[in-house]
Amino acid sequence: MEEYKYITVEYKNISRKEKFSRPANCDIYFCGHSLGLQPKASNIYIQKFMQDWSNYAVKGHFEEDVDWYNYHTRLTPALAHLCGAQQDEVVAMNSLTVNLHLALQAFYVPGTNIIAELLSFSSNHYAVMSILKKYNIDAQKYMVEIPADKDYTLSTTHILSYIEKYHKNTSVLLLSAINYVSGQYYDLKTIAESCKTHGIIFGLDLAHAIGNVPLHLHDLEVDFAVWCSYKYLNSGPGGVGGFFIHQKHHTNTHFPSLAGWWGHNADTRFAMSKDFDPMRGAQGWQLSNAPIAAMTIQYAALEIFMQVGIQPLRTLSIALTTNLAEGIISIINKYNLTNTHIITPLQPEARGAMLSIKAIGYANKLYSYLTSKNIIIDLRKPDIIRITPAPLYNSFDEVDMFLTILDKFYADNNHK
Repeated sequence: MEEYKYITVEYKNISRKEKFSRPANCDIYFCGHSLGLQPKASNIYIQKFMQDWSNYAVKGHFEEDVDWYNYHTRLTPALAHLCGAQQDEVVAMNSLTVNLHLALQAFYVPGTNIIAELLSFSSNHYAVMSILKKYNIDAQKYMVEIPADKDYTLSTTHILSYIEKYHKNTSVLLLSAINYVSGQYYDLKTIAESCKTHGIIFGLDLAHAIGNVPLHLHDLEVDFAVWCSYKYLNSGPGGVGGFFIHQKHHTNTHFPSLAGWWGHNADTRFAMSKDFDPMRGAQGWQLSNAPIAAMTIQYAALEIFMQVGIQPLRTLSIALTTNLAEGIISIINKYNLTNTHIITPLQPEARGAMLSIKAIGYANKLYSYLTSKNIIIDLRKPDIIRITPAPLYNSFDEVDMFLTILDKFYADNNHK
């Protein structure tokens, strides 16, 4: 079989680029780590939703071919596949931070530590701090943040050392499966084993991981996970989030700690009982009606994932990002760029699709140049540019084109 630099043509052709819309004046879209492209089918599904609403109004909840009452369950098989979960362990609901609050309310033991990355997304930090402050304890004392031990990244040994040091008074370890700045993919298996050994609840933020890398949450016995869906899951800005709760917690009668009527037993929900009877598993954590319009967009994207499968996409992703990384390193060496390097780990098992370049002293200039060439990437001030060839809709040709333009930037700016 013909090879295309690290990958067979069979895998090269699994991209579903034709199923996504592109922004105007955009030749290369390498920003799926921030907002994924729009699935073209989402327009069809939204139009159907609007027509169903017009045709059925309230009857649409129970009309057989509409069934808004159970619509959220249409997303479950794909989410379970992407999470490596059992179907009763996942549900599409709320937003990432709302779901994180729900989990922390349930799992945090007042007066104990929560361990997290120092370089976590700000919303995660706010959620943890608010939970700690709720109990009128010293939030600064009980939030233990792990600093990077190597240029924005955390070695597994470094993470484990914090677990070992603080485990006697820690109830929760919260990590991003893939860090949003560095793109580092943590060794979840080893960390999960350490948490289990020390009796610590292990929670994950999957914002940059779900739809990017295969996950094995059930087998690893991760306790809970939360995610947004507008990055690699392509559900649109503010798209519906998701929640995972491991089966080992499904019989714990004090979960969920915050209840809403959509988490009540679906068979008796409309009886409006004052006694909360939660559905078993992740669905029992739901609070309010499913946002059908948002879920139709998510469903359109998840259909594409199920057509391809996460493992073939991961194979293609590794090849795309490896080509990109090698090309960038070649340019760095060509122009002897001592103020430029990739902070993302280069080993495929330690990263997802995104590469982060640290361009000290000129990141704004580089970002402006790339943008002027109709390339959409993003800048994390002061000096980090994030670049992602997403395998669902990016190609090797785009990687090559990007590298040609990047090389010209350095050539034109006398970087020699």
